[in-house]
Amino acid sequence: MLVKKRENKIQITFTAPTRTEFMALVAFVKTLPGSVWHAPTKSWFIPLPDSMPSLDRLRERGFAIQPELLAYVVADQDRARASIELAGREDAEFDSPLPLYPFQRVVSAFMVQSGSCLNACGVRTGKTIMTIATIKKLGTVKNLIIVPGSVLFQWGEEELPKWDRDAKVFIIYGNKTQRSRIYEEARNYSAGRFYVVLTYDVARNDVEELEKF
Repeated sequence: MLVKKRENKIQITFTAPTRTEFMALVAFVKTLPGSVWHAPTKSWFIPLPDSMPSLDRLRERGFAIQPELLAYVVADQDRARASIELAGREDAEFDSPLPLYPFQRVVSAFMVQSGSCLNACGVRTGKTIMTIATIKKLGTVKNLIIVPGSVLFQWGEEELPKWDRDAKVFIIYGNKTQRSRIYEEARNYSAGRFYVVLTYDVARNDVEELEKF
């Protein structure tokens, strides 16, 4: 009976000598938060975030926990505690060439530290500049920005060139042929950091194009 990390989930596999014991294990795994059966791999999956209580229960039941998984979950807990502590500050150490206010440094540092989050700051608090500061701090080369149609060109032609002059910006618009040409240009770009900016509707229609990145 093995528990291991697979991509961003936890995979649980097991066998049992009798059908009764097997069904008892199935019933037990079903009680774990978020458990889902995956027929192709003949295994169960549970979410990775906040999974330590589930891992403790699995260990007590006799499952072998992959050391790499346990180390990841412990580190994730440490990151969560650090993020909670950071969120309560009025200012934070966040080295950035962008002119950030103290609370913007806190939010940007939180986004870098947490790895993923929802920036729910209010209107006109600078979510755009905080997002760009976070991207620059992370140093990611390929960056996808999905925005409402009303601000597509504001992001692509104003905000990104203003706050990240060293990066190339590809605005995805037009018909399918035109968009495919822009995607191809972006995929072939190799001179450094770049952004692909598109709307929600285009993102839904162009999943195959985006997967090629």
